[in-house]
Amino acid sequence: MGQALSRLIKDFNIVTTGDYRTFLAREEFDFSKWYGVDSSIPVVRLPLRLSAKYPLPKGYSHPLFLPAAMAYLLWRRPDFVYTRRSEIARWTIRLGIPVLLESHDPVDSDSSWLIAAAANDLLLGLVTISPILSDTYVRFGIPERMVLSEADGVDIERFGDNLSKVAARMKLFSEGLVPNGNPTSKIVMYAGNLDQDRRIEDLFYCAKKLPNFSFWLVGGWEQSIADRKRQVAEAQSKNIHFTGFVDNTDLPKFLQAADVLVMHYSRKIGTVEYMSPLKMFEYMASGRAILATDLPAIKTTLKHGKNAWLVEPDDEIALLAGLRHLLSNDDTCDSLGAQAKSDVTKHTWDQRASRIMGHFFSKCDGEFGKSVPV
Repeated sequence: MGQALSRLIKDFNIVTTGDYRTFLAREEFDFSKWYGVDSSIPVVRLPLRLSAKYPLPKGYSHPLFLPAAMAYLLWRRPDFVYTRRSEIARWTIRLGIPVLLESHDPVDSDSSWLIAAAANDLLLGLVTISPILSDTYVRFGIPERMVLSEADGVDIERFGDNLSKVAARMKLFSEGLVPNGNPTSKIVMYAGNLDQDRRIEDLFYCAKKLPNFSFWLVGGWEQSIADRKRQVAEAQSKNIHFTGFVDNTDLPKFLQAADVLVMHYSRKIGTVEYMSPLKMFEYMASGRAILATDLPAIKTTLKHGKNAWLVEPDDEIALLAGLRHLLSNDDTCDSLGAQAKSDVTKHTWDQRASRIMGHFFSKCDGEFGKSVPV
């Protein structure tokens, strides 16, 4: 989103937490590989730590970030601020600086300040990631004209190589990103966190029932991977492979190496009613068949039998049946993947940023002033 906004707004900066060591040494960490974005995006790292290990040190959020960010805004005096943190928006308004707030969370007891802010021209608007979330803010009292629902997106350019499954696997082998294997064997892939609320055990169950297929789990933090590997060892499963963390720039190759991409969210996830998973749009951009759970927030984008195969959530038997169906029907997989890749073209970050800026700055002539997303 920062990359997309930087293409629309002159004198654009992303403000985040930094450290004194790199600040004094004038060192710049290249965030582009970690996030898979353009390396030219200006990132201002406020030095709040003595030193830090990038790209994402433990406890990255710092208690002094809010006052430091406000001091920076007073110095820079931007035309407006774009933020996903409500406390930043609240204090930015107190400084007399216009703000656009993007919220991925529902209304809570601390949201009452938004009512007063909505009557103030300094609150330019509120962006949410789903219509359900937007409705909660409108019912809360925010004028409908000030609320815009925009799902998350994807940078399609990163998937431009359009690799075949075999070509993607060969690249992964040749670059040493995964051990050499059979480039023509079928692969079921899950990309994302391996936390306890992700129902990874359902994938383990399916892998046990489908021993002739490989199951790749891409990503996860070190401790989660260690815990999951112990579970796999205890179950004596031989067809489950953990890649560990992969750079975002390499993710397209991994996704394009799969036959089926799994996204089996549970009903019990706290954001299940209004989520807009980044994973979903990256899966779609890869052009591979997606097996997802049949949840309202998912069905706003994925349609069963059209661009994905949807199964009942929290049901390992349904997940297994869906996998068996897709793994035995190559034509269905190809059709679902092709349609998903076509459908995702309207969900790019650039289009999302343009729609947001166009909605809240419709009277502008197309060139926006300086902005400091915080």
